[in-house]
Order: sequence, then C-alpha cells, then structure tokens
Amino acid sequence: MVQAARELNPDLSARHRFGAELRRWRTARGLSQAGLARLIYVSPDLIGKIEKAERWPSQNVVERCEGVLGTGEALSSLWPLVNAQRRQPVEPAVEADVAPTDHWSRLLTVLATAGNAVGVGRMVDVVADELRIIDRRRLIAGERANAFSQIEARWLEFGSWVADNGGDRAKAAAWLLKAGALADRAGDPLLGGYIMMRRAQRAVDAGDAHAAVDLAGAIQLEQLPARIRALSLVRAAQALALTGDRNTVSSHLRAAHRVLDHGYTDEVDASLAGHCTHDYVRAHEAHCRLLLGDAVLAVEGYRDVLAGWSEDQRLDEGLFRAQMALAYDQAGMREEADAEGRRALTLGTRTGSRRTLATLDQLAERRGAAKERRREALFLTASQPRLGEGAS
Repeated sequence: MVQAARELNPDLSARHRFGAELRRWRTARGLSQAGLARLIYVSPDLIGKIEKAERWPSQNVVERCEGVLGTGEALSSLWPLVNAQRRQPVEPAVEADVAPTDHWSRLLTVLATAGNAVGVGRMVDVVADELRIIDRRRLIAGERANAFSQIEARWLEFGSWVADNGGDRAKAAAWLLKAGALADRAGDPLLGGYIMMRRAQRAVDAGDAHAAVDLAGAIQLEQLPARIRALSLVRAAQALALTGDRNTVSSHLRAAHRVLDHGYTDEVDASLAGHCTHDYVRAHEAHCRLLLGDAVLAVEGYRDVLAGWSEDQRLDEGLFRAQMALAYDQAGMREEADAEGRRALTLGTRTGSRRTLATLDQLAERRGAAKERRREALFLTASQPRLGEGAS
C-alpha cells in the first residue's frame, strides 16, 4: 500500500520550507522521487528524507535540483536560510514548548555573521520570507505579541541593513521605520536606540548632515549598553564630521573607546552590536578624517586598522578599503588609490555590497570617468589582487 506523503508545515523551519518547495516543484514536473534522484545522481531515499525535512540538502544537491526542475531561483534562494539553520548548535523545536522567538533570534545571529563574512547575496528575499511568517505569528500571538514585536523589529532592522548593502535604499528605509515603530510598541528602548543609530548611519551615508546630527542627538545614550552606546557615539562623530566640527568629533570618538573599555554589556548588546570593537571605532575614526578633509590622516588610520582586520568582517572591509582608496586619491596618491580600489572592487563584488561599489563610484567620478565606464574601467584589471591580500 502506498503511504501518503508526510504533511509539511513550511512555517516550522527553513528545512521544512525547503522540503515542501522541493516536493511542490518535483510533483509539478511529473517526477517521482526516484525519477528526480536518477536525474541528479543521488538515491531516492535522500530525496525522500530531504522532502520530509529529515536530512539537510547540500548546496550541490540544491543546485542540481534547481537545474533539473527549472525552478529559476526558487530553491537556491532558500539555501542561505537552510545553511544558516544547519549551523545552529541545536535545531530548535519550534513546534514544541521552545519559544519560536528564540528560534528566530538564533537564526538571525547566524545570518548576520554569515552576511558580514561572505556577503548579502540573495538575503533580501530570504529575510522578506521570514518576515511574512513572523508577522503572521505576531498577529495571532495574543499575550506574546510583545515578544513577536521585538523579534520582528530585529529582523526588520537586519533586513534594512541587507537591503542597504544590496542597493535597495527604499526598502531599507521602509523596513527601518517599521522596525522603530514595533520597538516602541514593545517598549524596548535598547532596540529603539539601536534602530535610531542605524537611521543616523543611513543619513551619514546619504551625506545629510542635518538629519544625521538630529538623529544621533536623539539617542538616549544613558539607556544603552556599551557596544550600542559606542556605535551611537561613532554615528554622532560621523554626523559632526559632515559639519566640520573637529573638536567634538574627537571627543565622541574618545568616549566610544572609553565605553568599550568600561561600559556594561549583555547578551542582546553582543548579538546586535558584537561587531563594534576598538578596531571598528578606529576604522570609523579614519572615515571621520576623510569627511573632514584630512586625507593623509585618514590613509594612516585605514592602513593601521586594516593590517590586522578579521576575515569574518569582509563586508565592512570592502567598504573601508573603498574609503581608503578615496582618501589616497584625495591625498594625491593615485597609484595607491588604484591598487586599493581594485581590492575594494574584489570584495564589493564578491559580497554584493552596493555601499562599497557606490564609494568606488565616487572615486570614479573624481577621475571624470564616463558613466558607462565607471569603477570597472578604473580598477578591474588583469592583475586584480587575490581576496586575502592586505593593504599596500
């Protein structure tokens, strides 16, 4: 007797969602599990277990299934989330008594770490899918609505960061505003402060000094733990650098280092702002020097901090190297600017960072490059350095 296919709830986990999606495409193409297995050179048992969420699909299997079934990117777009879930220490039983918000918190941490290490790729779609599920759960959560508001706000903030790096600034702005509203609704000043800091960062990126100063000034620093407070001080310094206020810029940066040395921190602080280290602050100090027109000091700062930069922070490294290339150019060191521009272009392309590439476009515009040539004409050469090469 043929057994009925196991019902899958795609909302339970990324692995369940992938299994359901694979089954849907396979049956739509009129293939049995054995038939698909023959086409991609695996056992029918493996296909069955993947569809039942009992085995993890490998990236190679995902790609071969997608090619055979002609899904476009329906399966590969789920891979980052599946891979992130697989890297969690223990797969959460979200259908049991374990809080589903804990599951999404852990998953978010893994995705954020992967994003800075290897890039944002297709993460915008992955985040959008998760947000639809979280939003549905929040609307029916009853007494636990506050917890779902907090986790949705954190995913929205992360999504805005992904969208900014992916070049969708409109989506990034909308998600960040909704994140702030949900954090306020949940009565979470820590998360609200972090989101306000991110809004100030976006204003700095846009060169809007007035908005950046106002947003950074509205952050209630005394309510924040060490790393988020340090980040907020860095944003205030960058905002003031846009106005030319050298003395206050230096004061805020010194305060950021002191807070990292002596301020309290907690688990939420570490999960949201674990990337904020003394090296991170020093890199942004170099950016402040660049904004203030002190190109030589900016170069020295970037060279010093990037010499020992962590390989787990490739997304940030690409942006800092692009800024260093701009500083070199402003200092009249064109060969060094080109060499650093090539390194930044390598990182920006591999991590999908539009922020890095937009900074290189600023350098291309300084050189008078035509729009159709832009950064590639200036920096993409046959002698392009390997990803691991350091600063010159």
